[in-house]
Amino acid sequence: MLPWRRSPAPSTRGAPTPLAPFAAESRAWCFAAASATGAGHLDGDLPCQDAFQTNFTQQRNPIERAKGTAPLLVTVADGAGSSAFGAAGAQMATSISFSITSALLDQVNWANAGAALEHVLLSAMWRTRLALLAALDGASRHTQRVLDHRLFHTTLQIVVAHHQWLGVAQIGDGFVVAETDKSIVQLITPRREVEYANETEFITDQRLRHPTITIIEDAQLSGFAVATDGLAQIALEYEGHIPCRPKAGFFSPLFDGVGSRTHDSARLMRILRSPQMVQECDDDLTLIVATLPRGAASRITT
Repeated sequence: MLPWRRSPAPSTRGAPTPLAPFAAESRAWCFAAASATGAGHLDGDLPCQDAFQTNFTQQRNPIERAKGTAPLLVTVADGAGSSAFGAAGAQMATSISFSITSALLDQVNWANAGAALEHVLLSAMWRTRLALLAALDGASRHTQRVLDHRLFHTTLQIVVAHHQWLGVAQIGDGFVVAETDKSIVQLITPRREVEYANETEFITDQRLRHPTITIIEDAQLSGFAVATDGLAQIALEYEGHIPCRPKAGFFSPLFDGVGSRTHDSARLMRILRSPQMVQECDDDLTLIVATLPRGAASRITT
């Protein structure tokens, strides 16, 4: 069982345009990422309203730099389908949060990683909200048009992985799973019950509640995946309206497959566009999968 605790309550940009896959690797994490427009949006001639950025952050700490590792940062947003500019809100949220979180991570003392990471994630989420709303208000003044924040409603997930640490900040839906010891896959977020399955919070909400912060430390952490809620019905098991665990066999092949320098994200894209996904998933789909190498038997191929 993963130990976990939760609070109640400038690096290279790794964001491709929606629909484009992206892959990278380092001495630590190897990852692949892709987004695909959902069948419902294709039928309605609507664009993909998901957005993401994924990359390694810069490390000024000489000790961490000497190790040749860097935190892997993932930001994912799902623009509200009912909002006229949900896609733009998602793009803004991922870009702003990536920049803010990168700067905060540069100051982290990893000797006290748990408390530091929780502070970074909570601060990044609130700073992102303030910066996003300020940008919208600035655009309103510039265009002399009132831009209602609700027109840009979007969820936001910020995920940081470094060594044995995995931290998640979340507002709204979407989910994160973690793999330990190369075999056991567990649902990390969400961990709270929502009253209605189709209701969620947005970072642009006027009365936003406290974001969910989840921090885990596990020496056996070997992989994680971040996804928007479009994948939830096919990837997670539910008890009523509450997601409770990953579906057996869904994520393990994905973790096993990450490692190729050239084909991982293309393979991920093919999965998201497969007939099964098109048939069962009406919403846009975004999936980021990251794994650690297995030493001499690393999954990373050269």
